[in-house]
Amino acid sequence: DKVSNTLAYLGCDETRYWWLDLDAKRALVGEHAKATPRSASRFGIPVHPLDLIDLLGVTGLPGAGATATWNEDQTLWVVTLPARGKGWGERTIAIDPDTAEPQRIEIFEASGELAASAELSRFVPVAVRGEVLSKARIASRFEVEVPATDSTIVVSVSQPENPAERMRAAPFDLPLLLKSYGIKDVVDVDKAAASK
Repeated sequence: DKVSNTLAYLGCDETRYWWLDLDAKRALVGEHAKATPRSASRFGIPVHPLDLIDLLGVTGLPGAGATATWNEDQTLWVVTLPARGKGWGERTIAIDPDTAEPQRIEIFEASGELAASAELSRFVPVAVRGEVLSKARIASRFEVEVPATDSTIVVSVSQPENPAERMRAAPFDLPLLLKSYGIKDVVDVDKAAASK
């Protein structure tokens, strides 16, 4: 947002991800299952689109396929998640053993180079609708670094909540977003990346 005007919209649903440029009236759209490093770079990100959610530390750990060890000074658990598929690298999550809160998340390229990382801090309670005694907590500050672009992005979250059944579905409905913002120029990044 810039002075209350939304300039772009980044989002996804269960199968697709998108970037809507509201000034240019153009959408870049891809499928999670078809994402490759080439299509992601066309999208402008150096990681798998689902890794962007992983950087927030809000996704559950898988029941199988991950490994865990201590960090060098034995203060944090480090969980290593396998690559999402061919061309992608591993992901690691450093977790505070006393609170079970993620402290640092790293996403690697297939070559082993760091693609992106996030430092999570300032954990706050999350209101969970219907669960007054919930002890859920989430980081309210995320410092994301992308070494390839020499970029640092700081995200602050105020008053996080899990609205349960009150969650609005519109932000996850691509056809509705395209119609609402008057976007007709839709680029399939998977198709564009495959043709190169």
